[in-house]
Amino acid sequence: MVLAVLLAVGSTHRQRRAALCLQLGRMRSESEEAMKFEVKKVSNYLNQAGAALGGISDEALARKLGLQDDALAAFRSGAVQITDYHAAKLALIIGINPIEIIASREIVAEKDESKRNFWIELWLSEAGVV
Repeated sequence: MVLAVLLAVGSTHRQRRAALCLQLGRMRSESEEAMKFEVKKVSNYLNQAGAALGGISDEALARKLGLQDDALAAFRSGAVQITDYHAAKLALIIGINPIEIIASREIVAEKDESKRNFWIELWLSEAGVV
């Protein structure tokens, strides 16, 4: 992925933002691809949380988040969107602003383009890209 390469080589904020916008533009053009991005994104946050807690199992992570195992699996698979409450708990474990996870979810879910653009800009600023 272009974005990963740019982030890895210490590119400028403008270059990273351009790469991310390019990727997000591709997502918008194909809603199925956008959903795959959302599933991957939530999974990444869940993976980060598990690693931050010493590589614990999904079952243990579910308990930390106050979830049943099947609810965590549903978040991970994308069958159910992560709630604001659980996004906030997840963000606290990882050490990021909860709005980053919430905005990531809304980028995919929002149908209105102007509202989706709002979430994209917010996510970009929270992810440190702008």
